[in-house]
Amino acid sequence: MDFLYRRGKYAATWTPDLILLNVRLPKVTGLEVLKQVKADPQLRSIPVVIWTVSTSQETIEGAYGLGAAIYLSKPYPLRELRRQLLALRRLFDLARFPAPA
Repeated sequence: MDFLYRRGKYAATWTPDLILLNVRLPKVTGLEVLKQVKADPQLRSIPVVIWTVSTSQETIEGAYGLGAAIYLSKPYPLRELRRQLLALRRLFDLARFPAPA
């Protein structure tokens, strides 16, 4: 969150155009981060892609309920990773999002 809020050593950073977020993080869950991002007027317009190993229906519904743009399960085997990342890039190349407020 320090990066998104440009705190501390991240004071001179930029605001991302897209957030790629895992559900399983060391200190807080990705869904908690998503909730914070979507609650902040300056961050809420940034599309958030959840990219995680979890295929739990509860987690998927929770992510969409909190405002995730897309929920992707990490592929297995990993050779599918490249295909999935390229498809994600194509999707966001074509997508149109509202301008930040």
